[in-house]
Amino acid sequence: MKNNEGKVITTLIILIVAVIVIAVVAHRLITRSDGLIRKATSDQEKYDKTEVLEEINFIITQKYLEAYNKSTTDGKSKVEEFFTKEKVIAYLKGQPIKEDGNINLEEVPTETVYIEDLKGEENCYYIKIENFKRDITSYGKGENAEDSKDYFFIKVEGENYNLYYKDSDGEIEEIGALNFEQEI
Repeated sequence: MKNNEGKVITTLIILIVAVIVIAVVAHRLITRSDGLIRKATSDQEKYDKTEVLEEINFIITQKYLEAYNKSTTDGKSKVEEFFTKEKVIAYLKGQPIKEDGNINLEEVPTETVYIEDLKGEENCYYIKIENFKRDITSYGKGENAEDSKDYFFIKVEGENYNLYYKDSDGEIEEIGALNFEQEI
């Protein structure tokens, strides 16, 4: 009987040590710099940021469809008269577009303002994330001010309009390009 008790105690000690070793290894796998928790957080952050790009591209596509419908009312497709990068940017700034396709700069913006000129930067537009129809991200809620952190902005680089994110540490990350090339 004593021999069985010794075996049980030995087995129990080995089992406890094995569980402790497994727990330590699992803890390290989960919490290290490339661990599961940080990876899941990083993946969610990337998803939230790309969702902003998708939302802006969705708005651009809506403007294209609207321009296409206006341009084909007389049977001829003149979509380029109604849909240009300049007109889309004006729309995103809240400027109304006249029936003839021209930007109405005389009126105060009447549409939803999605972007505005980024203060202190030329050819850059601050994203007003709070004006999107749905709460698409917990990032980019900073202000359009020189000392602000945590915001999205569009930068004109040649022919491209690229979306960037500036985090609270001042690091800038490129999210992707806006899609102005639309087709039906």
